[in-house]
Amino acid sequence: MTLNGRSQRIAVLVDREGMGDVILKAPFLHALRRAFPDHAVWWIATHQTAMADELRRLFAADVAEVIIHAALDGAPLPLLKRLRALGEFDLVFDSRTKMSTVALARLGLPPVRSVGVELRATSPPPVALGLEQLARAHGTRARAEIVWRKFVPPPSFIRHWDPRAGHSRSSLLRAYLRRPLWILRRAPQALYVWHRARRSVRAGRRTHHS
Repeated sequence: MTLNGRSQRIAVLVDREGMGDVILKAPFLHALRRAFPDHAVWWIATHQTAMADELRRLFAADVAEVIIHAALDGAPLPLLKRLRALGEFDLVFDSRTKMSTVALARLGLPPVRSVGVELRATSPPPVALGLEQLARAHGTRARAEIVWRKFVPPPSFIRHWDPRAGHSRSSLLRAYLRRPLWILRRAPQALYVWHRARRSVRAGRRTHHS
């Protein structure tokens, strides 16, 4: 979960949450994890949250860190300092409703765009996400595992990807044989989209640090 030595993280800012408040956010959290499985979710509360207590074990697989009493309100200058001390996040979701604190959070905790986030925001060809996974992988073995998973995914994935796979061995085998050709046909467009996303992210980072 790192990119260029930086952890890939998503921040979810909340105010004060009881059990009911957290449960109501559960569909959002599950959708977030499905969309960004390679990112660690940080649940950051201005005051207290049941995510840190009663419900911590229930959401342990979805939320990497929970910070309580983060004091995400108060005087602007100290608040901005506290926000920046949290570090960089690829995405920031703010569930609070007070406009002044939300505006300050946007100033103190601006999201740092990553290629993966940029790709998912633009509905890219599926192969483009695989190219970004390859670029982020460390070592030949990790890259080989990614290529293997893309070309030879589990049968359940193949049957979902290609309804013609059916339940017989012969139809499943034919679907596996179609898979490499399907990927290779889409590779040129995916490569173009992936390079465009990387250029966009680099330009955004130069603007962010200037």
